[in-house]
Amino acid sequence: MIHAGNALATHQIETPLVAGKLLGLGRAQLQDAVGICCTQPQVTSIPAWTADAKGLLTGWPVMSGVEAALYARAGITGRRDILENPVGYCYRVADIPSPTRLAELVDGLGKTWRFDEKYDELFTKRFPTDGFQLTSVQAILDIVNRQAKKVWDGAPRSRLPKLVKRVQVRIPWVMAASATMFSKGSKDIYARIRREPDWTYIALLFDGKYPIAASLVNRRLTFREYSHAAIFNPAVQAMIDKIELVPDITMGVFGAEATVELVDGRSFTSRQSCIANFPVEEKLYIGAGGILSRRQIRAIVRAIDRIETFGNVRDFMRVASGGRRG
Repeated sequence: MIHAGNALATHQIETPLVAGKLLGLGRAQLQDAVGICCTQPQVTSIPAWTADAKGLLTGWPVMSGVEAALYARAGITGRRDILENPVGYCYRVADIPSPTRLAELVDGLGKTWRFDEKYDELFTKRFPTDGFQLTSVQAILDIVNRQAKKVWDGAPRSRLPKLVKRVQVRIPWVMAASATMFSKGSKDIYARIRREPDWTYIALLFDGKYPIAASLVNRRLTFREYSHAAIFNPAVQAMIDKIELVPDITMGVFGAEATVELVDGRSFTSRQSCIANFPVEEKLYIGAGGILSRRQIRAIVRAIDRIETFGNVRDFMRVASGGRRG
């Protein structure tokens, strides 16, 4: 069980090593960088995940890692056995019964992605929602954009709740907790988002029903579906009431099965066994659309593909900001 950061304690270990390598640190200084960065474990407070500050969790280990590497380059030392020490970082942020279990941290390092043992690869989120929710969204989008495409093409969004009788989604057991973490199975969460400044759209990233309802109505799930207008769209709010989440152990960790039953008796089912692959640049095109031109976005994608050819990070950032390579 891991207690740190954004539920991934390895970030605070990895970032000083990456930053240190980029700064040209040697072996001893890299050890110092890790020792500095891991001196103060970043343990999260889950109730804070309703406010804007949740979005900082991924960046904090990066900031700490760069800072630690700079300190190490300047000659500051850190405890060099901070990871494996019995009262060190790893034992502080995770329940480790023995040193043998700790050895899994480096077993297959650089070859095996432990987070996805089924495909042995690292994946990124296609949709803005809890990772365990991704296949539920995949299933819904498969139905509204493929199986029942003619139905959805022929109806305005405002009428969709009148066409749908019920929606049942079979979800992984872990989602029984994560999908109700803030909503507690009720719609009170929406009243809080309306009136309480520290309850924002971020709370809905950990809700089981909202991403499904938004996907049913809008036939997509992007950052735009988390605007105030999208959240309180009457069609989306009406669709939420039709959704039933059923924890099912046969779904495994990342699987899901969605069934959409229409009032005319027709029913559509989609089962997704795992998170699907997709071209990762899609997220950049969606997120930067309306801010940068497609030409500028293509230039950013090309720059990322050739990032090691940049001699100065400022040149890369110029392209990433929509400019031209110097």
